[in-house]
Amino acid sequence: MISGPDYDVAQLPSISQRRQTNVLVVSSVALSFISFWKAAAIVLCDLASTAYYIGGISEQAIGKAAPWFILGVMLFSYAVRAVYVESCTMFTRGGVYKVVKGAMGGTVAKLSVSALMFDYILTGPISAVSAGQYLVGLFGNLLAILPGKHPIEFNATTHPEAIRVLSMLIAIGITLYFWRANLIGIGESSDKALKIMKLTSIMGVIIIVWCLLTLALHPELCHLPTWHPVFTAESSGWLEHVPKVVGALGIVIAFGHSLLAMSGEESLAQVNRELEAPKLTNLKKAGFVIFVYSMLLTSLISFFAVMIIPDQQRMLTSVTSPSGIQTDVQYVQPIKGPDGANHLAGILSTRDGLPDKTFLIPQGSTISRDEGVYTENLISGLAMNVAGPRGLKLVLQAFVVLVGFLILAGAVNTSLVGSNGVLNRLAEDGVLPPKALRPHRRFGTTYRLINFIAILQLFTILASRGDVYTLGEAYAFGVIWSFVFMTLAMVALRFKDKSHRIYEVPGNIKIHRNGQRIDLPIGITTIFLILLSTAAINLLTKRTATIWGIGFTATFFIVVMICEVVSHRRRGGGHHEHLEQFNEKNSDHLNIEALGLMHPNPIVVAARGPRSLPVLEKILHEIDTNVRDLVVLTCKVLPAMTQGITDAETKVSEEDRALLTKVVKVAEEIGKQVYPVVLPTNNPLYAIASAARDLKATEVVLGVSEKVHAEEQLEQFALAWGSAIAEMAGEEPPLTVRIIGPQIEMKCEMT
Repeated sequence: MISGPDYDVAQLPSISQRRQTNVLVVSSVALSFISFWKAAAIVLCDLASTAYYIGGISEQAIGKAAPWFILGVMLFSYAVRAVYVESCTMFTRGGVYKVVKGAMGGTVAKLSVSALMFDYILTGPISAVSAGQYLVGLFGNLLAILPGKHPIEFNATTHPEAIRVLSMLIAIGITLYFWRANLIGIGESSDKALKIMKLTSIMGVIIIVWCLLTLALHPELCHLPTWHPVFTAESSGWLEHVPKVVGALGIVIAFGHSLLAMSGEESLAQVNRELEAPKLTNLKKAGFVIFVYSMLLTSLISFFAVMIIPDQQRMLTSVTSPSGIQTDVQYVQPIKGPDGANHLAGILSTRDGLPDKTFLIPQGSTISRDEGVYTENLISGLAMNVAGPRGLKLVLQAFVVLVGFLILAGAVNTSLVGSNGVLNRLAEDGVLPPKALRPHRRFGTTYRLINFIAILQLFTILASRGDVYTLGEAYAFGVIWSFVFMTLAMVALRFKDKSHRIYEVPGNIKIHRNGQRIDLPIGITTIFLILLSTAAINLLTKRTATIWGIGFTATFFIVVMICEVVSHRRRGGGHHEHLEQFNEKNSDHLNIEALGLMHPNPIVVAARGPRSLPVLEKILHEIDTNVRDLVVLTCKVLPAMTQGITDAETKVSEEDRALLTKVVKVAEEIGKQVYPVVLPTNNPLYAIASAARDLKATEVVLGVSEKVHAEEQLEQFALAWGSAIAEMAGEEPPLTVRIIGPQIEMKCEMT
């Protein structure tokens, strides 16, 4: 594992002759790994947070059928998640950009990532504003119970502008908080995400059980909502005059208006890089946890909201006849008319105890829906309408709002993590300038990219003026098109890349013909066709999303293309090879504290170049880095008899970075942490032995030498070890030395 010329180890330097040394400790945020629980928590902070607002957004578009379509989206999300799991097994640093580029080239990849960034830039604002609205809504309810002759009404119906301004201010504070958390690093932010999800789990169990108890006590509420979607002029978009009360077109449109419930899938691909070993097992576990959690929370909350919250509190619906007469109704649903044809009927509000009054809506009438008190905070509405005394329900609402505030705020964290990962892939590929990846001096994070994302999100909060429905409609553009590009790329890779996959989306037909095997990816192709048809319909029905989504995507795409041209010129053309960015710390002594090791008695693996990587990979598979640290030591060989510390040995060279980048890649693919060290020396064997001594290592691993036999290499290291511990007479620590090669492995105990 040693580079440079042969050295006469018999002439090792004496203690008095040893040169002043410099240790170069390097670190990268890429070498921090998290559990599948933390990975699931990061994704769920986005995916599960939609339970707080997707019901209102979807019902405003398609009516009381919204829960059925949200349920369908949550079931379909498991299939889409399988696509992401397969992509992660092929690309450790994955996501839309890497996958699409591998399948269809750089231009399409940059187009897809531009649409994805629209998703991420809006994820933070919509979640932060929703969190603010829950908090302000609770404040309004507390004002209403203050003693006085006239109760104070402060809600979305009475003071809509004030509610939005206060929500915006809270959203700005949340964004700034998680901007800081992401500067510190993913370990910090994932810890917060896990704590948020634990608290959300408690809230979810309480609200679901309480809703079930309410339905048991009030059987009259046990009526499942209609499954027929009813569209408004706004939710029909440019298809306003196309018949779609029932039928496949209406189903696809309604599905598209509920697809927002599936946001957050891309974040799973972005955190895959930091997922600890065993990666595939933990990835599948995280995916299953996400599915079960979001199914139980998002779907059930949507059904309970429609069944328990009074219609006028949840959604204000009105019908305007062709003559201009406006009638407020509880809701609208399709019915069979006297002529046997499908008609729309308005359900009128009636006194308690009397049956609902129904009237046929004349042809040409306009249906509109406006926000009710609980449109944008449905779980608060549930808390205030379940069975029980008002005081206890207020306590429940306060708890719901607190948890909602935290999980929606956590979605801001997810958006920062995901978008930072996407921009990292662009910078690693040479599209963005290398300075974009410069790590934070203290925390090692790519702070310039995080700052850029936070600025865009703050601008979006201000520009939207806190309108959740508008944000949600626009947000859906990035969600659906990122799924389309990802799935299309994975379908193409099934035919382009025939290499073995450790995981595949189920539903594959294998045909043997003329001695060749043909794989037909039926499952993943079906998923792609569903996504593509939904995306195409969304373009025609979501005017806000289409206009702003295409505008943002085109602008971001042009900016990215310009950045790529500038970066290409600055590096003088030619092929770009990504080199990892590292923080560098100089020390005059190598010890456990200087490296920041977590456990005593580490393993030292010497590395010199690409031939060293199989050895490192073998050791990483063997050990558990949760209980034992692994130090990767590369020697920067200096000319013989070099005195003092030179400028060249105080910084990492391009050659060193190339090797360390490969070390990081191996660690990421396996999911275990390593501690890289660059040690300038004019005697590599002695340097390795001294490092093992100073770190109190119990094992040193060397790759087989290309110049001497393994037995002689072992003898040379034994002499170096003896010289290194010469001053430790009577205190010689035990050390195991392993020499590993393609066809040989030797082990020796140094005593």
